[in-house]
Amino acid sequence: MADWKTYAKAAQRTAQRQGADARRSASVYTQAARETARKQAPEVREALDRSRAETRRTAAAYAAVASKRARRARLGQRLKNAVRDALLMGLSILVIWFVVTRTGVQIPITALLAVIAVLMLVRFGYALFARTDTTVEDDNLMGSERPDDPHRDDRSR
Repeated sequence: MADWKTYAKAAQRTAQRQGADARRSASVYTQAARETARKQAPEVREALDRSRAETRRTAAAYAAVASKRARRARLGQRLKNAVRDALLMGLSILVIWFVVTRTGVQIPITALLAVIAVLMLVRFGYALFARTDTTVEDDNLMGSERPDDPHRDDRSR
C-alpha cells in the first residue's frame, strides 16, 4: 500500500515542478510575443493608415463620378421641362376641344382627357429616358467657356 502513496506523492511533486517550469516558459513566450507585437505595431499602423487613405481616395473618386453623372443627367431640369410641356400640351388640346365643340362636333370629355393623359405620359417618359449629348452639357455645366475649346464660336477676335 505504501507503494501507490509513494508513487502518487512523486507524481504530485513532478507535476508541481513541471508546472513551475511551464509557467516560466509561458512567461518567456509571452514576453517574446509582446516584444514582437511592439516591433510590428508601427508597421501595422502604417499599413492601416495607407489602407484608410486609399479607401478615402477611392470613396472620393466614386463620389466625384456620381455627382458628375447626376449633374450630367439634369433630372430635375428635365422633369421641370416635362411638366411645363405637358401642361402646355394639355391646355392647348383643351382649348382646341372647346373651340371644336362650339362648332357642333360632339367629342366626349373622357376621350379628350384620355388623349391628354397619354400625351403627358409620353412626354414624361421621353424626359426620363431620353439620352442627352454629354459633351455640350459638360461645357454648359462648368459655367464658363474654355478659351481652348475648338467648338467655341468666337467671332469677336
